[in-house]
Amino acid sequence: MGEVRWGCPKEHKMQIDMQNRKSIISKLSLFICAMIVFVACAFGWLTAQLEPFKQIELWTIDKRLKQSIPTVSKKIVLILIDEQSRNILGKGSGSLSHQHYITVIQRLKDAKVIAFAHVFSSEMNSYWANQFCGITAQSSQIVHAMRMPITTLYQAKQYEQREWLKIPSQHALPKPIGKEKRCYASIPEIELPFRDLLLATPALGHVTLITDIDQITRRTPLIIKYHDQYYPALSLAVACEYLDIPLKNLEIKPGKYIVLNRPEKQGEAIKIPIDDKGQMWINYVEDISHFTQVSFHNVWVSGELYFSDSINQNLPDFTDKIVFIGRADNDVKGLLKTPSAKEFYPIGIHASIVNSIINQQFVKEASSFWNGIFSVGIVAILTITLAFFKWRWYFFLLFFCGIFAGIFMITLVSFSKAGVLLNIMAPTIGGFLAVGMGLGWRYSEERAKNAEQNKEREQAETLAMTIRGLAHNLKSPLSQISSLTQKALGCKDLEIIHRTLSEIIEQKDSAGRTAQQILEATGEPIFVSFDLTRCLNRSLSEIFQMNPMWEEKIQLKRDYKTKPQIYADRDKLEIVFQNIFLNAYQAMEDKGDSLTVKVNSTQKAIFVEVQDTGCGIKKENLPDVTKPGFTTKKAKGGSGVGMWITKYVVEQVHKGKLSLDSEEGIGTKVLVELPILSKNV
Repeated sequence: MGEVRWGCPKEHKMQIDMQNRKSIISKLSLFICAMIVFVACAFGWLTAQLEPFKQIELWTIDKRLKQSIPTVSKKIVLILIDEQSRNILGKGSGSLSHQHYITVIQRLKDAKVIAFAHVFSSEMNSYWANQFCGITAQSSQIVHAMRMPITTLYQAKQYEQREWLKIPSQHALPKPIGKEKRCYASIPEIELPFRDLLLATPALGHVTLITDIDQITRRTPLIIKYHDQYYPALSLAVACEYLDIPLKNLEIKPGKYIVLNRPEKQGEAIKIPIDDKGQMWINYVEDISHFTQVSFHNVWVSGELYFSDSINQNLPDFTDKIVFIGRADNDVKGLLKTPSAKEFYPIGIHASIVNSIINQQFVKEASSFWNGIFSVGIVAILTITLAFFKWRWYFFLLFFCGIFAGIFMITLVSFSKAGVLLNIMAPTIGGFLAVGMGLGWRYSEERAKNAEQNKEREQAETLAMTIRGLAHNLKSPLSQISSLTQKALGCKDLEIIHRTLSEIIEQKDSAGRTAQQILEATGEPIFVSFDLTRCLNRSLSEIFQMNPMWEEKIQLKRDYKTKPQIYADRDKLEIVFQNIFLNAYQAMEDKGDSLTVKVNSTQKAIFVEVQDTGCGIKKENLPDVTKPGFTTKKAKGGSGVGMWITKYVVEQVHKGKLSLDSEEGIGTKVLVELPILSKNV
């Protein structure tokens, strides 16, 4: 025996359809969530590149940078060419001679590195210039400065081709590993030490500093390319000299690190994080005064007295120190803004960079990958929460506030614990957009859900009304049958009994016709392709068979502009047109002389218009004509289901439209609009 299956196949099919629908809705929800995340992240990233949002991002970076105050190394000493030095040693002109620098260099003979933060581009007095070059050549600890126009990985434009502008290859760095990224800037001139000094100096580094769009210096290019060679920043050259790391031992990985490979047994390599332009974020000391400082004048005096065996001044011990010499007077050009100060001397910036390198306290910008993961994570959390959690509005508000507060907390923690700068604006903008799109989606879903509930409610009300109407229509013949049966039972006259039984049969047939018409109209539709005008003619023939007098008394006008083929349920449409024609002829029995049937079509729909000249329908009754159980022809045997069936077949089965227009005493016009469907629908 085969397997016995219990239950209704239709119910089983409905359950499968419901499961499939839920599966489709779930997949659609996931797809919409993914699209919201993608659009929000892309929009957030693009918007964050706009200047106003860049400035906000930089402002948040400043707040984080101010919270990270690095340890100040005692190995760094600043010799400041201040107002006192320029006035006394410069004798009013403000210019110091090479002789002064020679004295100071001799005083600093025990220092590990002597770095000049300004460029000696002029020879001034040739004798002392030669002496200056000589002492520079004899010393292995001096690092001189040069200034270069920058691009990136920072490539300097070759404005001049003079031989002496070529920098000795000994000062060059190894070539970067990987792809370079170039970005030209607008510093117009290159400034190198004068020729003899350029050839004499044991180490060289550029002092070019750049600013962001808000004119604040936060990063510095550690590498500049010039004449197909790569040269270090002054701070990088100084750090290498201090750590005894030859420039050839450096590995440059744009977008990752500059690796300072120490000689064996001197410790692990130092990795300086740089971006793809070779820039390093500067981890500033809070103020330049935190470094050990001394006036250039005092050091010079100390040097003079030192050689005359006089009393040494109250100066710091320079032994094994990094000594920066640079201007710090009121006339110094190039005072820069930093996140921690409105005015910061360049010498302090170079010292801060060296301090960061030797202490290995770096600020690192998160890579595009991790910034992307951060943005996607924030946006995804917001989107999924909106999509799948049905919280009350105040829970959502608290949650969203917590998320956006969490963005700032995560960026602060990542910086304080690991020195990593995560972007704030991209996930914030993307998060707000995701919230907006998610709320819009939720709102549209709620509207669709409410609309569906309203539709179900209307369908339930319509069904209840239909059942009441049908019950009322069936109650009338059943009541008649009951009354006639009682009459027949109490009567002994066979002729009266026979007549009563005939009336019972008529009432039974009337109820049967109503039930049959409902069953045929609401049964499973069978769609075929056929000529609609033939369907109309057959329906008219059926009506004429019911009452041949109508064909003779009332003039029929057929106006078929086309003979369209339609893909529909032919039997159900015949019922529709029979009901319409029957109502029209019944309305014209006492008044009226013509019935007009028009057929027209477009590429999308077929229109059938039926116009009678009968008694018409009262305005107040017109909205109720298609409701089940409503009839104005009870005396003529109206069941009240004809126009309801007509509306159901046209609009529910064929997705068309039924409209009525009537004026009492003039006539009624019924318009049936049927869409042209293909056999694939």
